[in-house]
Amino acid sequence: MRRWPLGCAALLAIVFVSPVRAGETLAVGGALVTIADGWKKTVNKDDTVVLTPADLPGGVACTLTLLGGEPFDGSVKDRLTSEWKGFEDLGTVSNDEGGKINGEGTTREVASRSGIIDLKANPGVTIRVWLLIPYTNGRIERMVFVTSTPEAFDKYGPAVTAMFNGIKYVAPKPAEPLAGVCFGMVQVKTSTEPECWIFLPDGVVFKGFPYGGPAHADFDLQRTVHAESFGEYRVDGEEIVVTMKGDKEPTRFARSGCEWTAKVTRPFQDRRSSAKGFTIATWVDQVPTELHLARAEPCDDMKLTGTYRFYVPYWGEKDKPIPTIRFTADGEFVEDGAIRRCDSGEPVSRGKWKPSVVPEAGGRGRYAIGKNTLDLTYADGTTIGLTFQSTNAEIAKGAPATLYLQGKLLDLVP
Repeated sequence: MRRWPLGCAALLAIVFVSPVRAGETLAVGGALVTIADGWKKTVNKDDTVVLTPADLPGGVACTLTLLGGEPFDGSVKDRLTSEWKGFEDLGTVSNDEGGKINGEGTTREVASRSGIIDLKANPGVTIRVWLLIPYTNGRIERMVFVTSTPEAFDKYGPAVTAMFNGIKYVAPKPAEPLAGVCFGMVQVKTSTEPECWIFLPDGVVFKGFPYGGPAHADFDLQRTVHAESFGEYRVDGEEIVVTMKGDKEPTRFARSGCEWTAKVTRPFQDRRSSAKGFTIATWVDQVPTELHLARAEPCDDMKLTGTYRFYVPYWGEKDKPIPTIRFTADGEFVEDGAIRRCDSGEPVSRGKWKPSVVPEAGGRGRYAIGKNTLDLTYADGTTIGLTFQSTNAEIAKGAPATLYLQGKLLDLVP
């Protein structure tokens, strides 16, 4: 059982946070949390998530930490008391409301407790704390709101309340076997990158986003062009061991909740900038990190509604129109260059490449989704298939706020 004191000090010393896309929903334990506009996130190595408002005054701390959860069949009231004991150990507590249980005895109980703590390890530092422990689906989830000033608690408390009230609770499924198309995310320094792994039934694995999408993939051709994208996999006890062509060490996947994790090393192109923001040097680091992989939902017959914008890093093209694609529920689309950004063409044979058939300026037509593939048929008869994926948490919402085409990120426009 993971208790609170392991992370309290970190709340007042967050070093790196990443921007949140509008309407982004995070799955932490069995809770789907939609992040409030203007808040940022930090994903820690233990999979806890720290949310912070972007407009904090200097020297002020304010965090909502999503600590995850676990199966639970005990007394929620006793668990609240036990968790709160960790805060009492931090210093002198005042204005302790004593704790309360809403919905006691029902299928969804919410235990909460708040107070003010004078930290014994930091004399003169006082924090406001609000601990929340919802219980449903045979699980508890844990989250805590902490600020270093009463003004911050009052200002950002309504946003925290709205995020909490908007949580959707799901019972996490055990990780399905790694078979067929699998989708994963890996954090490399300041970026989070998608990965597609396809486990074929003959012990062969393909890593990458196949040309034409999984529904139309020609793996014999792909092997001819990119032999390094193929490897072999086998079961070793409770683990899946993958040996990719050219790798010195195998990749070992182990079940972790509803996904599989593996220690991996990934490249990251770093850069050094001048005082005016110009890049003066670049280099590539090999970064040890962790890959989280899960069986991908095939998204068969999914229909989308809304406009998705091609993701551009905050330092690039900020003064140019960013290409988009708009989907309708009756199967139509119109795009103004987004697909050309996602499609680099396809190989014909080793050394021979067919450029993208998609008009650079975009077009309109009909779309269909199935077997992790987005098929587009333009009005002039041009057809193209792209690997289509989103996280299982986004797909569970019915209208994903983010999706990936050939590994390229697109965001739903509010």
